[in-house]
Amino acid sequence: MIIGGKPGCNPAESSLKATDSKLHTISEFIIHSEIDNYNLYKLLEFCKQSKITHKLHGFAEKYTPVVSAARKPAPQSGIRAFLKEISNKNNTKNSSQQVEEKGEIIQAQPLVHILALLECLTSHNSDGRIVCTRQPTVGKATIKYLLLNPAPMFAEIMEKARSVILAGGTMQPVSEFTQQLFQVPETSRFTMFSCGHVIPRENILPLVLCQGPSGTTFDFSFQSRSSQAVLNEFGRLLGNICNIIPGGVVCFFPSYEYENEVYQHLDKNGTMEKISLKKRVFREPKKSSQVDSVLLDYAKTINQAKKNLLMNYIFSLGGKLSEGLNFSDELGRCVMVVGMPYPNIKSPELQEKMSYLERHVGVGAGRIHYENLCMKAVNQSIGRAVRHIGDYAAMLLVDHRYAKENICKQLPTWIAESLQIQERFGPAIGQIVKVGIKFQYFTILSLF
Repeated sequence: MIIGGKPGCNPAESSLKATDSKLHTISEFIIHSEIDNYNLYKLLEFCKQSKITHKLHGFAEKYTPVVSAARKPAPQSGIRAFLKEISNKNNTKNSSQQVEEKGEIIQAQPLVHILALLECLTSHNSDGRIVCTRQPTVGKATIKYLLLNPAPMFAEIMEKARSVILAGGTMQPVSEFTQQLFQVPETSRFTMFSCGHVIPRENILPLVLCQGPSGTTFDFSFQSRSSQAVLNEFGRLLGNICNIIPGGVVCFFPSYEYENEVYQHLDKNGTMEKISLKKRVFREPKKSSQVDSVLLDYAKTINQAKKNLLMNYIFSLGGKLSEGLNFSDELGRCVMVVGMPYPNIKSPELQEKMSYLERHVGVGAGRIHYENLCMKAVNQSIGRAVRHIGDYAAMLLVDHRYAKENICKQLPTWIAESLQIQERFGPAIGQIVKVGIKFQYFTILSLF
């Protein structure tokens, strides 16, 4: 079986010990799943003409009850099972209740997703891959289509339209659009227009911080980001920033795991306790359903602080809070991007995409794509703070790697024009205070 499991068995029962992902070409997947004898084109046309998805959706919405799938714990053996039995000896009733509460709602209308997958299977064999991820329980397994070549999706538009306008907000870096989306050799046909921001240049302060208050270099690469020196230096930076900037200080991290690592370290060494004396700390929840309530609580706290002349601080990530949400005015007077949010280079999907670009676009295209993914996340994050012409904020890129010329070129023009690279912390904090005097948003400078 492509996604594991056994026929006739409960999909919630454990069948594997670990998670693994495998990529298939479209033809391989069709053969392995034994659907090569079906005419997918006729099947899709029938579903389109009969509007069966709409009919089933209405039927299911009216008659299907809400069903929950109870999650059963994966079986354990040996010393792990023995230790777990000892730890749960006095909490048998509570643990059984928790298992029932964590049940997940079963989708009543999966046909839409199935038809979308079948439509992807009609694509050219080299334009994509099927990613099959097997989980310990087959009910958690996933089948996903990975698009490698987006050009065919735009081919008809490019051929029939007299002109095509591709407009957007955070589109920098834009090199991938000409290389992957259009794939037209005549580069003279393209006209690039990028306008400035309504925000005056003096209303933003983008800074690259290479060192912290004690002179330690900010190196948040995977090899160095967990070192005690780097974590302690970041704690000192955070304390100083929170002391001089009222309103929201939004902090973006590369991942939930690293945010938790930093938070636990700063909590252990007492930095969080000092910050909490002036700012309330909010952390982005992993569950999407809890994000709105956290943001609402954060906004209420900010508004209350404006009346009481207090300061507030939010701890967030480069995840759900970095896209589609605005931290305007007091919600975000300072945005800090900690490290560079490069995606996992060991991901099979990313490796396949990079390999495809190396073969079809040119040598080095895969690496450029890898860097672009990082910088697009950065650009989305720092653009959250300024949302109207009267807004103002400081934008801190905390990592010495941001000082590289090739990285600076991938920032939006309206930010790059005002970007300052500060090798030492003293001049950087001086610039923040200088801007604070102009807008009168600073408090008494009290360094840690």
